[in-house]
Amino acid sequence: MKKKILSVCLVLALIAVLATGTLAYFTDSETADNVFVMKGVSIDLEEDFDPEDADDIVPDTTVTKGVEVTNIGTTDAYVRVQIAVPADLDDGFVTLNKNDGNWSWTKKDGQTPNKYTASINNEEYVVYVGTYTKALAANEATANKALESVYIDKNITCEENAQLGGYDYFNAAGVKANYRADGTFHIYVIAEGTQKNPFDNAFDALDTAFGEPGNYTVAW
Repeated sequence: MKKKILSVCLVLALIAVLATGTLAYFTDSETADNVFVMKGVSIDLEEDFDPEDADDIVPDTTVTKGVEVTNIGTTDAYVRVQIAVPADLDDGFVTLNKNDGNWSWTKKDGQTPNKYTASINNEEYVVYVGTYTKALAANEATANKALESVYIDKNITCEENAQLGGYDYFNAAGVKANYRADGTFHIYVIAEGTQKNPFDNAFDALDTAFGEPGNYTVAW
């Protein structure tokens, strides 16, 4: 009886080997590690400006203040600049000599001026927004400067203010600049950049990444 049981066990073992005969073949399995490289956006704001050129200036003077942007990142990018001028001097005192071409100073509709007012260091400024409509490749700079220079109007006059010290400044219409008796003023510039893909144009890309100019706080 024991022999029969043993024989049955051997038969079952043989059947099992035949049924799993693939165990006798060499086998191999392979996994793939798909590597995705994240490219980065990095920009460089470059200014051609000598502070000495803006020292002790007089009316009818043009001061060089070149502003351009370079994409120093590894992927295509859209860029724009925001240039803030004291609101008190924006009409009839100073003029920004801006460039067009690839630079657009309007909103996406091509009609509405892209500018807004903002408070910077407790003073009111008018901020002009220039959007470079062409995407910059890695290591590419804007083909022309957004800003070339600042012109001090020839019709500005000044009167000594004996009470407060310094001078009062007036434009051709007789409107007085109501602050900075020492005659100094600041022009602030900031550049912003974001990836090109998956956007079709610079306006959508930059407004999505940062917000529409005037609707968010800029770190001047």
